[in-house]
Amino acid sequence: MNMLKRDIKYPILFCILFATPSFAAPSVTDRLTWTLPTYYTDGTYMPLSDIKNVNIYSGTSNSGALLKVQTISGVVSKTTIQRAKTIKTACYAVTVIDKNDIESVFSNKVCKTI
Repeated sequence: MNMLKRDIKYPILFCILFATPSFAAPSVTDRLTWTLPTYYTDGTYMPLSDIKNVNIYSGTSNSGALLKVQTISGVVSKTTIQRAKTIKTACYAVTVIDKNDIESVFSNKVCKTI
């Protein structure tokens, strides 16, 4: 049987909140939340049960490369990331992996400088 590959619509990273570290703390906690995709790019409905994993990517500039820093199993829409206080700018994007191991394109990239 020939299966038709469907691309996943990208998730939307809509909110990124940064905890205020104390002066003695060596790290900052970044809190990320996003909206999961509910459709494939061909317009077909994508049930949440089709989502297998969510990948979190991070970088240090808006135009720079992103590296995968976390994979979360299941249907999740938030996480926290610890980073050193010496990293002044943090940028994030997320992708979704479906039950057929197809990865979506990147969400929008969100950056914050402290």
